[in-house]
Amino acid sequence: MIKHLLKNILYHINSYPLESNHEYRFCYVFHTESIYNEHDFALLKSFCYDFFKITSKKAICTVMPANNPQIKIIMLQKNIKEELYVTRLKELSAISQIGYHGHFYKDGKEIKPPVKEKETVTKQFNDEIQWFKKNEIDTNNCYSGGWWYMNEDLIELLISNNFNIDFTFTYNPNFKNIFSKEFLKTNDISFGQPFYLNKIKYIQTLIGCHNTNFTDDFRRNLNKLIKNIPSNKKIIGALCTHDYNLKDTIKMTIDCINNLALNPNVSFFDLNDINKYDYKTL
Repeated sequence: MIKHLLKNILYHINSYPLESNHEYRFCYVFHTESIYNEHDFALLKSFCYDFFKITSKKAICTVMPANNPQIKIIMLQKNIKEELYVTRLKELSAISQIGYHGHFYKDGKEIKPPVKEKETVTKQFNDEIQWFKKNEIDTNNCYSGGWWYMNEDLIELLISNNFNIDFTFTYNPNFKNIFSKEFLKTNDISFGQPFYLNKIKYIQTLIGCHNTNFTDDFRRNLNKLIKNIPSNKKIIGALCTHDYNLKDTIKMTIDCINNLALNPNVSFFDLNDINKYDYKTL
C-alpha cells in the first residue's frame, strides 16, 4: 500500500517518457504454459485479439507441448485429455503465431542455468519436437527458452532441428543466464540489437510486460536498461510474460500496449516481419 502510494506521487511528479531520440520495435512473446487451464486460456485468447486490434500484429505464443514432463503431471492431476490440449493449441494458432517453449527436467527437477545435462535435454527436446509434428502444429521454427535456458548444446539442437528464430538471449538482469549475457558482451552485441549465427536469427527479450499497476514502471525500467547497457538508437526486441500472469495483469498489460502504440517512435512486429531488420552476423 505504501509503495503504491509512493509511486502515485512519483509518477504525478515525473512521467518518465521513453527516450525520444530512440526508435523502438517490439514484438510480444508469451511463455505459454497454461493451455490446460480454461480461465487462463480464455484470457490468453482475449489478449491476442486485443493485441492485434491495437498493433495490427499477432502475439507470439511459444508453447510447452503436452508431452513436457511437467505439463503431463499437471494434466494427469487435473484429468485433462491431450486431445483438448491439441484442440486449444490449434485454436490459438488461428489468432497468434506459435513457437516452442522449452523447460527441461531430470528426475522431476527442472534443469536451470548453468546446469547442462546434454543427454537429458537432447532427448526431451527431440521428443517434444516430434509431438508438435505428430499433432500437425507448426512451431514456425521459432523458439524461446524457459528460465532463459541457453548454452552451446541448446544452440546445436536448434540448428539440427532447423529452427531459425530465437528469443532466449537477454541482457535483462531479472532474467538469469550468465551464458547469454557473456555471449552478448563477448560478441559486442548491443542491447536490442538482433544478431545472426548459424542460420538462426536471434532477437533479444528486452523486458517483461507488464506486472504492475503503473505503465510508467515499464517506461522507467526500459529507460534504465538503455542507460545502463550499451545500446544503439534503434531498439529491436521482445516484450514477454507468461500466459498465466494475465489473470492478474491483463488490464495493465493492455494499458501498457495501448500507451506504447500512441508513441510515434514505437512500432510493433511479428514473425512475418523478422526479415525486415538488420542483423549483426557472427
